[in-house]
Amino acid sequence: VDVMTVMQLRLAGHVFGAVPDVRKFPLRLSLSAQNWDFALSAISWMSGLKIILNISAGNPYRMWSEERNAAFIELLFTIGVPISISICGPGDRFSMAQRLADTFDERVRVLPQGSFLDTAACVAEADVVITPDTSMVHAASALGTPVLVMFTKKATFIGEWMPYGVPFTYVITDDREDLESIAPMEVL
Repeated sequence: VDVMTVMQLRLAGHVFGAVPDVRKFPLRLSLSAQNWDFALSAISWMSGLKIILNISAGNPYRMWSEERNAAFIELLFTIGVPISISICGPGDRFSMAQRLADTFDERVRVLPQGSFLDTAACVAEADVVITPDTSMVHAASALGTPVLVMFTKKATFIGEWMPYGVPFTYVITDDREDLESIAPMEVL
Protein backbone atom coordinates (compact mmCIF):
# COMPACT_ATOMS: atom_id res chain seq x y z
CA VAL A 1 0.00 0.00 0.00
CA ASP A 2 1.33 3.42 -0.95
CA VAL A 3 1.03 6.46 1.26
CA MET A 4 -1.51 9.07 0.18
CA THR A 5 1.17 11.35 -1.29
CA VAL A 6 2.41 8.65 -3.65
CA MET A 7 -1.13 7.65 -4.61
CA GLN A 8 -1.94 11.25 -5.53
CA LEU A 9 1.25 11.60 -7.59
CA ARG A 10 0.43 8.42 -9.48
CA LEU A 11 -3.14 9.59 -10.07
CA ALA A 12 -1.89 12.91 -11.46
CA GLY A 13 0.57 11.01 -13.64
CA HIS A 14 -2.20 8.78 -14.94
CA VAL A 15 -4.44 11.77 -15.73
CA PHE A 16 -1.65 13.54 -17.60
CA GLY A 17 -0.16 10.42 -19.17
CA ALA A 18 3.13 10.44 -17.29
CA VAL A 19 4.92 8.18 -14.84
CA PRO A 20 6.23 10.49 -12.11
CA ASP A 21 9.42 9.67 -10.23
CA VAL A 22 7.98 10.02 -6.74
CA ARG A 23 11.47 10.60 -5.27
CA LYS A 24 11.48 13.96 -7.06
CA PHE A 25 8.35 15.13 -5.24
CA PRO A 26 9.06 15.49 -1.52
CA LEU A 27 6.43 17.10 0.64
CA ARG A 28 7.01 20.79 1.26
CA LEU A 29 5.51 23.33 3.63
CA SER A 30 6.24 27.04 3.26
CA LEU A 31 6.68 28.98 6.46
CA SER A 32 6.85 32.75 6.87
CA ALA A 33 9.36 34.79 8.83
CA GLN A 34 6.64 35.26 11.46
CA ASN A 35 6.26 31.47 11.78
CA TRP A 36 10.03 31.10 12.29
CA ASP A 37 10.03 33.95 14.83
CA PHE A 38 7.26 32.17 16.74
CA ALA A 39 9.29 28.96 16.79
CA LEU A 40 12.42 30.73 17.96
CA SER A 41 10.52 32.31 20.81
CA ALA A 42 8.57 29.15 21.68
CA ILE A 43 11.34 26.57 21.78
CA SER A 44 14.59 28.50 22.23
CA TRP A 45 14.70 27.18 25.82
CA MET A 46 15.06 23.58 24.63
CA SER A 47 18.36 21.70 24.84
CA GLY A 48 19.55 18.15 24.40
CA LEU A 49 17.20 15.95 22.39
CA LYS A 50 14.30 18.25 21.46
CA ILE A 51 10.99 16.41 21.49
CA ILE A 52 7.60 17.78 20.51
CA LEU A 53 4.92 15.62 22.15
CA ASN A 54 1.53 16.20 20.57
CA ILE A 55 -1.29 15.11 22.89
CA SER A 56 -4.18 16.11 20.64
CA ALA A 57 -6.02 14.48 17.74
CA GLY A 58 -9.36 14.93 16.04
CA ASN A 59 -11.10 12.05 17.80
CA PRO A 60 -11.02 11.02 21.48
CA TYR A 61 -10.24 7.41 20.54
CA ARG A 62 -6.99 8.61 18.89
CA MET A 63 -5.65 10.28 22.07
CA TRP A 64 -4.03 9.16 25.28
CA SER A 65 -5.39 10.19 28.67
CA GLU A 66 -3.54 12.59 30.93
CA GLU A 67 -2.30 9.64 32.98
CA ARG A 68 -0.87 7.84 29.93
CA ASN A 69 0.88 11.01 28.74
CA ALA A 70 2.36 11.62 32.21
CA ALA A 71 3.62 8.03 32.41
CA PHE A 72 5.19 8.38 28.96
CA ILE A 73 6.96 11.62 29.86
CA GLU A 74 8.35 9.90 32.98
CA LEU A 75 9.66 7.10 30.78
CA LEU A 76 11.27 9.55 28.34
CA PHE A 77 13.47 10.80 31.16
CA THR A 78 14.86 7.28 31.61
CA ILE A 79 16.44 7.00 28.13
CA GLY A 80 19.80 8.21 29.36
CA VAL A 81 20.32 11.32 27.25
CA PRO A 82 19.49 14.95 28.03
CA ILE A 83 16.06 15.80 26.65
CA SER A 84 13.57 18.62 26.66
CA ILE A 85 9.90 18.25 25.79
CA SER A 86 7.47 20.79 24.39
CA ILE A 87 3.92 19.55 24.79
CA CYS A 88 1.60 20.50 21.97
CA GLY A 89 -1.97 20.54 23.22
CA PRO A 90 -4.12 22.84 21.14
CA GLY A 91 -7.73 23.67 21.80
CA ASP A 92 -9.43 21.76 24.58
CA ARG A 93 -6.20 19.82 25.33
CA PHE A 94 -4.24 22.97 26.24
CA SER A 95 -5.21 22.81 29.93
CA MET A 96 -4.14 19.16 30.05
CA ALA A 97 -0.81 20.13 28.48
CA GLN A 98 -0.35 22.79 31.15
CA ARG A 99 -1.14 20.36 33.97
CA LEU A 100 1.36 17.87 32.53
CA ALA A 101 4.08 20.52 32.23
CA ASP A 102 3.41 21.69 35.80
CA THR A 103 3.98 18.11 37.01
CA PHE A 104 7.54 18.04 35.70
CA ASP A 105 10.64 20.19 35.99
CA GLU A 106 11.95 22.83 33.60
CA ARG A 107 12.64 20.19 30.94
CA VAL A 108 8.92 20.11 30.08
CA ARG A 109 6.94 23.10 28.86
CA VAL A 110 3.78 23.73 26.91
CA LEU A 111 4.12 24.90 23.35
CA PRO A 112 2.36 28.29 23.17
CA GLN A 113 -0.88 28.47 21.23
CA GLY A 114 -0.27 29.69 17.71
CA SER A 115 -1.42 29.00 14.19
CA PHE A 116 -0.89 25.63 12.57
CA LEU A 117 2.06 27.07 10.65
CA ASP A 118 3.55 28.50 13.87
CA THR A 119 3.41 25.02 15.38
CA ALA A 120 4.85 23.57 12.17
CA ALA A 121 7.87 25.88 12.48
CA CYS A 122 8.44 24.47 15.97
CA VAL A 123 8.17 20.96 14.53
CA ALA A 124 10.86 21.85 11.99
CA GLU A 125 13.23 22.75 14.81
CA ALA A 126 12.58 19.58 16.85
CA ASP A 127 14.68 16.43 16.70
CA VAL A 128 11.61 14.21 16.78
CA VAL A 129 7.83 14.52 16.96
CA ILE A 130 5.80 12.00 18.93
CA THR A 131 2.14 12.18 18.04
CA PRO A 132 -1.09 10.31 17.53
CA ASP A 133 -2.31 10.00 13.95
CA THR A 134 -3.08 13.60 13.05
CA SER A 135 -1.95 16.43 10.74
CA MET A 136 1.22 16.82 12.82
CA VAL A 137 2.53 13.65 11.11
CA HIS A 138 2.30 15.29 7.71
CA ALA A 139 3.71 18.63 8.86
CA ALA A 140 6.73 16.77 10.24
CA SER A 141 7.07 14.87 6.96
CA ALA A 142 6.96 18.08 4.95
CA LEU A 143 9.58 19.70 7.19
CA GLY A 144 11.99 16.76 7.40
CA THR A 145 11.47 15.96 11.08
CA PRO A 146 11.52 12.30 12.18
CA VAL A 147 8.22 11.06 13.57
CA LEU A 148 6.97 8.43 15.99
CA VAL A 149 3.25 7.92 15.31
CA MET A 150 0.62 6.14 17.38
CA PHE A 151 -2.22 4.57 15.40
CA THR A 152 -5.41 2.81 16.38
CA LYS A 153 -6.97 0.14 14.20
CA LYS A 154 -10.27 1.99 14.67
CA ALA A 155 -8.95 4.26 11.91
CA THR A 156 -9.14 3.10 8.31
CA PHE A 157 -6.45 2.93 5.65
CA ILE A 158 -3.60 3.38 8.13
CA GLY A 159 -0.93 2.56 5.56
CA GLU A 160 -2.03 5.47 3.40
CA TRP A 161 -1.51 7.95 6.24
CA MET A 162 2.02 6.99 7.23
CA PRO A 163 4.75 9.64 7.23
CA TYR A 164 6.43 10.21 3.89
CA GLY A 165 10.04 11.01 3.12
CA VAL A 166 11.36 11.10 6.72
CA PRO A 167 12.63 8.52 9.18
CA PHE A 168 9.69 7.24 11.18
CA THR A 169 8.39 4.46 13.30
CA TYR A 170 4.92 3.69 14.56
CA VAL A 171 3.01 1.80 17.21
CA ILE A 172 -0.45 0.46 16.49
CA THR A 173 -3.16 -1.01 18.70
CA ASP A 174 -3.60 -4.78 18.61
CA ASP A 175 -7.28 -4.52 17.73
CA ARG A 176 -9.99 -1.97 16.96
CA GLU A 177 -9.55 -0.24 20.30
CA ASP A 178 -8.78 3.23 21.60
CA LEU A 179 -5.21 4.51 21.55
CA GLU A 180 -5.39 4.31 25.34
CA SER A 181 -4.75 0.57 25.00
CA ILE A 182 -1.15 1.26 23.91
CA ALA A 183 1.14 1.19 26.92
CA PRO A 184 3.66 4.04 27.28
CA MET A 185 6.49 1.49 27.52
CA GLU A 186 5.53 0.14 24.07
CA VAL A 187 5.87 3.62 22.60
CA LEU A 188 9.20 4.18 24.35
